[in-house]
Amino acid sequence: MMLSHVHPIPNLVSLAVIVGILAVGAVASVLGAHRDTAPLVSPVARNLQQLVGWTYDGVLRLFVILVGITVLLTGIVMIILPGPAILVIPAGLAILATEFAWARWLLKKFRNKSSALMEKLPRMLKRNADKGE
Repeated sequence: MMLSHVHPIPNLVSLAVIVGILAVGAVASVLGAHRDTAPLVSPVARNLQQLVGWTYDGVLRLFVILVGITVLLTGIVMIILPGPAILVIPAGLAILATEFAWARWLLKKFRNKSSALMEKLPRMLKRNADKGE
């Protein structure tokens, strides 16, 4: 077929060559099938359950990381743009905390600072109300 540009090959000859190659392959397959009696064993088949578990864990971890980073970055953008950044950032950190120790530490620090601020808030509001009277 590669020589068809140099020397023209009739269609019937080309078709006969293709059919001949397929016929030889089919006959060889039928004759050779009875000789090999050993069962085929895949090296992956023995550890397939473990491989599936590792793949599932990896995909789940990747999904958690992508969602956590997306939520965290959305919260960081909300610091500049209007939005509830004070709620979104801890949500992103909480998602990432399921996988990373640094995110757990940062979320704990954020919770401590926000709880301290919430304790001071009633006193600050009362002080501002007293000044306004």
